[in-house]
Amino acid sequence: GTLIGGYAEHLRPLLFRLAPGSLVREGLGWADAMPFSELYGRIEKKVTEREGDADDNRQSRGTKKTTTKYVRPGIMPPLFGRHLMDKAVFLSLAEVSDNLPPLEEECIPVPMAARQRDAYDAIEGKLKDALKEMIVKGDKRLLGKMLNALLCYPDYPFDWSPIGYYEKGEGGGEGAFRTVAIPDNLDPETTYPKEYALVEFCKKEKSLGRQVWAFVQYTDTRPVLDRLAKMLKAEGLKVGVLRASVSLAKREEWIAKNGPKCDVVLSHPKLVETGLDLFDKNGGHNFCTLCFYETGYALFTLRQASRRAWRIGQQKACKVAYFYYADSMQSRAMELMGAKMAAAKTAATGPDQLTDEPLCVPEQGL
Repeated sequence: GTLIGGYAEHLRPLLFRLAPGSLVREGLGWADAMPFSELYGRIEKKVTEREGDADDNRQSRGTKKTTTKYVRPGIMPPLFGRHLMDKAVFLSLAEVSDNLPPLEEECIPVPMAARQRDAYDAIEGKLKDALKEMIVKGDKRLLGKMLNALLCYPDYPFDWSPIGYYEKGEGGGEGAFRTVAIPDNLDPETTYPKEYALVEFCKKEKSLGRQVWAFVQYTDTRPVLDRLAKMLKAEGLKVGVLRASVSLAKREEWIAKNGPKCDVVLSHPKLVETGLDLFDKNGGHNFCTLCFYETGYALFTLRQASRRAWRIGQQKACKVAYFYYADSMQSRAMELMGAKMAAAKTAATGPDQLTDEPLCVPEQGL
């Protein structure tokens, strides 16, 4: 299984449930998530200093410091020696299966169109400025909205309402809405660069006799999936869409029925995260090319979905492609996922590969 998603914290609950003795002997309790990460993970500390004013202290104008801790991708080697070596067997897929086909993975950065870039930069600038002011006050209400907006807007720059947050009202209730940014709604009839890149990618794979399964994150809040399906069909590709309305128990049946007649299938990655092979051992269908039109931040989901074709019994060479807009929140998400993947993959190789350095790759901040 996928044991580690790039953070030491992913092992702590599992160890407490299965073999808590070594953790208890170190004085760690079930609720000690941050102490565990400080020992065996990677912690970034940010110290903010600001000059005091009359409201802070009427007798002094000294400097005030606040320290904030962030858990980052990374796993320290002592975790293996102290807690895993006597409880784990380290194996790779290649060690339990002969003759796995080649696997190729590539990241495909796509530049934005000029109008798209200007609109994106305007939103990002306003959201960043507002967020910085709020973070100083310990207010993170805008953070989630900012991340979602900057990840999604380049893929669907239409039908956006003002982005902002509600002020705190009297008695802890919800006050007036404060607008931070008003996105520019672009022309929905235009094909944007990443859309064009995906269409061309799928057409090329079809010419090589390869079926494509494309993963899309925004399937409900924004109809990105439906827009892509329409574009792919317009280019003469046979397209299927696996939706969440198909129950888990019936998804294998759905794939067996619809897979053979599709050039491309679109779905959210969580729908095939576990328990499904995207190829038929009898040759009915074989989605040996997987691509992530959007990745999100869930490494467990990405790792599981990206290996639905490269499995025991696969005869064709496999390919996984990751699309993202360059110089955007999507590219930062890719860097973060890469850092978590590096930590998780290195951890999975076992203690013989350990060094004295944290197993991490630094990612770009906001």
